[in-house]
Amino acid sequence: MRKTFLVWLAVLTLPASASAQNVTERSWTPPFDVRTYDLPVSSNGVGYRLFVREPLVEPRDGERPITVYVLDALWNLPAVAALHSNVEFLRKMPPIVFVGVGYQNENEGFRREANRTRDYTPTTFEPSDPETHFLRPRDYEGSGGAQAFLDVLRDEVIPFVEDRFDVDSETRGIVGKSMGGLLAT
Repeated sequence: MRKTFLVWLAVLTLPASASAQNVTERSWTPPFDVRTYDLPVSSNGVGYRLFVREPLVEPRDGERPITVYVLDALWNLPAVAALHSNVEFLRKMPPIVFVGVGYQNENEGFRREANRTRDYTPTTFEPSDPETHFLRPRDYEGSGGAQAFLDVLRDEVIPFVEDRFDVDSETRGIVGKSMGGLLAT
């Protein structure tokens, strides 16, 4: 059965009384707590930062939350955790501990693409003619570290999470988009 969705586009025009002089700027905080943990430098030489959002509802008797590891934590964790909140409140899914996997150097001016290229690509790659190829150097320089990153997840990140949080160690997931989706696949 084919469904049709109608999308409305509304143009918002502010009245003159809502000029910039009457507007207050504020920072936004997501409606859930996220704790951060800086792990020791890992076996692949990288300092990872974990962003953990615990379940919004208490697990039922005998139930343990599952863990979902979210790549590109700063970009994806808030959206993924927020999208899940309604189904969690309605108990349509089991409680989930979301673990965003990020980097300690991300907020210090370090190019995030270098981290992603290294950790999310399974093989090294360099175009035969970099001058005419559509990829930029940051998209391939340092590529091929996915196996080392997966080893860090398996041997360092997952044990840290499962030692600290009472989660179901048999049920885990990993999600990502773009290069993060390549690794997750």
